[in-house]
Amino acid sequence: MKRPNRCRYLALSTLLLLAACGGSDPPAQAPSSAPETTPTEPASQTPAAPVVAVVASVETAEAALRAQRLFAPAGDNAFELFVLALEAKPDLTKAQDALTDLFPYGVLHVEQRTAARDAEEARRVLDLLARAQPEAPALERLERELERLERRLATEREAVPPARPVAPTQPAEPAVPAPPPVVSAPEPVAPEPAEPAPAPVVTPPPAAPVVVAPPPPVETAQPAQPRTPRMIRQPQLRYPEQAARQGINGSVTLDFQIDADGGVSDVRVVSSVPRNIFDREAIQAMRRTRFEPPSEPMRVRRTIDFNLER
Repeated sequence: MKRPNRCRYLALSTLLLLAACGGSDPPAQAPSSAPETTPTEPASQTPAAPVVAVVASVETAEAALRAQRLFAPAGDNAFELFVLALEAKPDLTKAQDALTDLFPYGVLHVEQRTAARDAEEARRVLDLLARAQPEAPALERLERELERLERRLATEREAVPPARPVAPTQPAEPAVPAPPPVVSAPEPVAPEPAEPAPAPVVTPPPAAPVVVAPPPPVETAQPAQPRTPRMIRQPQLRYPEQAARQGINGSVTLDFQIDADGGVSDVRVVSSVPRNIFDREAIQAMRRTRFEPPSEPMRVRRTIDFNLER
């Protein structure tokens, strides 16, 4: 009785071995007495999920760039999304070009946040710059300036004494009501004899008031505002390549000093729309601008527009 079963198992093992070696014919069904074996399905090939995610990240980054979310908010800005796309697929040319164009604006953003003592934001964007271009020469300088700010802020926090605990106030004692006043009965008063009415006194009419005219107001001469000197040389504006490709327009308001020789110095950005896109080109253009020499150095504000339709 054991020999037929052994032969049957041997035949089944041979069929399964032939099927595993790549035979095209399906294996014959085993007898009903043998346990049924379910052939394992070949592992399905996973779709190219990383490629789809990279394309979606690039599209999301371009949408954030068009919405002018260059470096903020954290996790949903164009620069960070381009970095994630490049890390997922290092040969993605579109992400490499975008990061190359945005890198100078990231350096400017870190410089501005460091000057504003916003160490947390400056550190976040500096880490993104290091991930995008680890060998960039500007990273070492930015790191030194940021570390100096972080040490200064830590020293200031240590110098502030801790707040002293406030002692609990004791409840006020209830006020004791004053005793009611004692009212004594009035004593009878004898009526005084009536005096004769006095004769009426005739008073002369009052004299008419003398009206004195107030002195005329003295007009004080207001100091004349100095006239803004006439511009004698205005360099051509350079439009940022990334902004030109994305069709972004904007403006920058600058505060600067016109020196005695007509040159421009101490240029500061008052406001810019969008932020950090046109600041560098506006500052460089204003530094090359020349005015007629004023009588004395003076500060002036001016807005520079960047418009592709001009």
